[in-house]
Amino acid sequence: MKPITESKNFLYLLTICVVVSLILNVSLIYTLYSTKENVFSGMEEFSDELRDLKDEKMSFVIPIDTTVTVPIKETVVVDIPYYGKLAIPFEANLNVPIKIEVKIEKTLEEIGLGDLIDRIIELIQEYSKL
Repeated sequence: MKPITESKNFLYLLTICVVVSLILNVSLIYTLYSTKENVFSGMEEFSDELRDLKDEKMSFVIPIDTTVTVPIKETVVVDIPYYGKLAIPFEANLNVPIKIEVKIEKTLEEIGLGDLIDRIIELIQEYSKL
């Protein structure tokens, strides 16, 4: 059988371990709640930025560099002096190079993404209430 002094020491050691564990758990719970508040404030800022982005005008420049084949089948009437009019059939495929930039300026609402942004904002607000 062990002497009582050894069992008392063991009891003191267990008490210290329980107190340290309790302190660690309290600090962990405090950190969890403070992080939760930071996340919720970040979610609110994000939804505000999305609202502003929905009405912001976006510019896209799309370069188009291609060649289009245009078939032509036409009868050309030529007026020749002292002879009269002469009809000449003309048939050809002409390659027409096209090089242009198309600029599009629209808001995300006009492009059709406004409903999607509104839905994302609703989801953010729902999850921030949890």
